[in-house]
Amino acid sequence: MLLRCCDSAVDAALASGHLSREDLTACLERMGPVPGSRRAARVTTFADGRSESVGESRSRVLLHRLGIPAPDLQVRLLRPNRSVIGRCDFGWREHRTVGEFDGRVEYRADEGRDPGDVVFREELREDEIRDAGWEVARWTWADLDTPSVVDRRIRRAPSRAGRPR
Repeated sequence: MLLRCCDSAVDAALASGHLSREDLTACLERMGPVPGSRRAARVTTFADGRSESVGESRSRVLLHRLGIPAPDLQVRLLRPNRSVIGRCDFGWREHRTVGEFDGRVEYRADEGRDPGDVVFREELREDEIRDAGWEVARWTWADLDTPSVVDRRIRRAPSRAGRPR
């Protein structure tokens, strides 16, 4: 649990732009070999400011623990005319597979949008991603507490298109 919280906090700190990995590393070096410093160094090395939410950060930790190759983050998928189909949380280009952590925030009805319209647009986006030859694996907060579910979804996605992982 502590590692997940630390990773999320460090990801957010890097994303804010107020400090860099070098700042964190220098701070750890000044502290010297104090209890927890090796763990803090691992968290600093693993952190990535491209994670846009706690759910994405927790997902990255879980993927690492499951032995799934590190994904690219915030992967933009393009149409043949170079316009953007969409941006996905995680991507494994060599397997033409993307992963999406669904935290429900993206489905809220704000700015006068109907929740059903938001979900419908997301379904159309996912159809277009699949039509472009990519597979999609999705997981939620609850799935993060059942690692085998996330593992199975990610590992079976490439095989649906005949591309074993």
